[in-house]
Amino acid sequence: MKNINDWHTLAEASRILGKNDRYVSNWIKSHNDFPNPMLMDISGKKFIHDKGIEWIKEHTKKEGVHASSDVLAVDKFLKLTVLGKHPTYHFTCEGSTTLARV
Repeated sequence: MKNINDWHTLAEASRILGKNDRYVSNWIKSHNDFPNPMLMDISGKKFIHDKGIEWIKEHTKKEGVHASSDVLAVDKFLKLTVLGKHPTYHFTCEGSTTLARV
């Protein structure tokens, strides 16, 4: 028999993770590799096992790290006033940072 204390609603699991109530539900929907045995459905209400919460913790990227496997390219523009002139520096971040003066 399953120990009911090991199972939590998705909203409870989200709060355990320190996130908003929809976090775990949205996370599971967007990650096809989540192991289904860690989920239980009772009369339309979904529950997640403690091991499922740990699995999400282990498979969640740290804050500030992009979860996408695609290469991230970000363009930023910086204007400085140097002796009355406004040079524009163009930053492109794609794996490594490059700096070009335009």
